[in-house]
Amino acid sequence: AQKLLKLSTSNDPQKIYEYMLEFDESRLVQEIGREYYKLQDKHRAKIFDDQGQPLRYKDVTDITTADPADIEFNKKLALAKREFGDFFNAETIGPADTYIKGEYHYYDQEFIDERKKYMYWVPQGRHGFWKKKNEVNEIKFGRFEAKYYNTGIAQEGKDIMKNDKNGDPTGVILKDQIFPTVKNKYRKIRLDSASGKNMRSEKFIAIQEDKTALGLARKEFYDLFMVVYNQMLAELPKNQRDQMAGRIPLIRGKILQ
Repeated sequence: AQKLLKLSTSNDPQKIYEYMLEFDESRLVQEIGREYYKLQDKHRAKIFDDQGQPLRYKDVTDITTADPADIEFNKKLALAKREFGDFFNAETIGPADTYIKGEYHYYDQEFIDERKKYMYWVPQGRHGFWKKKNEVNEIKFGRFEAKYYNTGIAQEGKDIMKNDKNGDPTGVILKDQIFPTVKNKYRKIRLDSASGKNMRSEKFIAIQEDKTALGLARKEFYDLFMVVYNQMLAELPKNQRDQMAGRIPLIRGKILQ
């Protein structure tokens, strides 16, 4: 930090450290840039209310007796949830019914390699899915699932939408459904989307490529700060850790002063 302070042309901490902050998004500069988070926030806004709480389906289990307004609300919310899920989808059906990376995400190679040992690909539905191989031992499969998936007591039951034969939402919900989901740490963000959008942060690129004395001092401090930040993040409870990941830890006026 002293090297950075010495080389900086300003004495204002706010200006000295702004190279590593995305204040308009309350985020620390990371390799993935604002374009990605704008897309994420755009999809997220459709399934959360003004207080930041997730929108919930209306209690519709019998379409013949339900309020038509509740049915329409559920259909609209189901499509918004689908859109949000598609954004995070790490795989989809590709040419010749193979599986390919999602538009903005993909699974890391460790998970892909292990999954091949226990499961096989089914290119059906909107994005395809994986099923357990018949010859795989149940105990071994359970160990595989426990390592790579959120299952059982690690999950809460969710209300999901019942779709018609064409895959369109009916407005009727299925309550307290539990199904395995791949743990977030095995899902990665693409630096370039499938359609060619650059997801990199311009500020991050500048930190990595600036070879001036000031640039090198900035990178040295940034790298050290991120190590300490991630260590502190790891000590938080999971729900708080997920909310804080990449966020500026202090309000703007106090950051790094």
